[in-house]
Amino acid sequence: MSKKSKTIIVAVKGVILYQGRILLVKRAAADSAGAGSWECAGGKIEFGESLEAALEREILEETGLAVTTERILYAVTLLTDPARQVVIIT
Repeated sequence: MSKKSKTIIVAVKGVILYQGRILLVKRAAADSAGAGSWECAGGKIEFGESLEAALEREILEETGLAVTTERILYAVTLLTDPARQVVIIT
């Protein structure tokens, strides 16, 4: 397998707290990964974006909410197949 055929995806997820509650969003039924499952809002980082800017943009796009970020809670990396690695920063 050549190095060019491998992909790394970097994504951010946000734990949105409001009045003691956590907001979860449902993935689309047609999603190729995790269709119909519930998760924290977020998505892929665009080239040149900071973690905070990417998270704030993704949450606004998905929920219509303007948020501010505080700190990194958790980070993980996993291979979703032999040629695709995903890094998720919460």
